[in-house]
Amino acid sequence: MRKNSVKVKMTGDQELKEKLRRMGQAVVRINREAAEAGAKVILTAALLNAPGPHLEMETVKADENQAEVNIGPDKEHWYYQFIETGATSHEIGPKNRKALAFPGRDGEVVTKKLKHPGIAAEPFLRPAMQNHQDQATDAAGDTFRAEIDKYVESASE
Repeated sequence: MRKNSVKVKMTGDQELKEKLRRMGQAVVRINREAAEAGAKVILTAALLNAPGPHLEMETVKADENQAEVNIGPDKEHWYYQFIETGATSHEIGPKNRKALAFPGRDGEVVTKKLKHPGIAAEPFLRPAMQNHQDQATDAAGDTFRAEIDKYVESASE
């Protein structure tokens, strides 16, 4: 399944990076939570224009330097990608059988192939990313700061 990604990459001076490196696994968790907070902003905005509620986010990478969260349709709604990007007209034929069979308006349809007319793109994820990038960055930054503060407080106790 093809998904769009939201990446949060930390930048800063070497002293900050060294302090974060010493935090070890805590910074990995903090990076993941910050990236997920930003991704939730994008996901919420995308759901407003998506063809249905079947979008999800998944953290696919988190380390000391960055975290990556994919946003896209769940496995059962893989075809949302064609609503996002559109599709040209194309022929559809069977993959592992001799014919296609599917329910039609007047009963079961069986055919060797059919011509799909294609569909125009109706993007819902890209506009969400473009229009809410600043809010997602703010959410990630706020979460990052709050989680660092919690870590510092618990470490000093």
